[in-house]
Amino acid sequence: MNWVHRTIIVTNPYVGLARQLAAGIAGESGAGMWVRALSASGAAPATHWISAGLIQEHFADMLADPPAIHAACGGQVPLVTIEGMVNSATIRVDADPHAVIAELGLQFVGSGT
Repeated sequence: MNWVHRTIIVTNPYVGLARQLAAGIAGESGAGMWVRALSASGAAPATHWISAGLIQEHFADMLADPPAIHAACGGQVPLVTIEGMVNSATIRVDADPHAVIAELGLQFVGSGT
């Protein structure tokens, strides 16, 4: 099994769906993603959520392919909803998560900076 590094930031409206799909598609390795909250000010409420690190390559390949995600979840989530989630997400290959956060003008919620 090959592992690759991804930084994935999803918007608040889609974080629940992203978590559900990751756990359903990637199993245990997909559980626990998107637990770090982000916002422009660093104060609550969160507007974005980040997951960064190693993920299975087949899961990473699926990230920018809404029809593949749709098929992997057995069509239980409408394709248009998956497309909205993917289109609102920021996905970077082998990127420093802190640089991606800065690029988007975000901070960790509760960071005090």
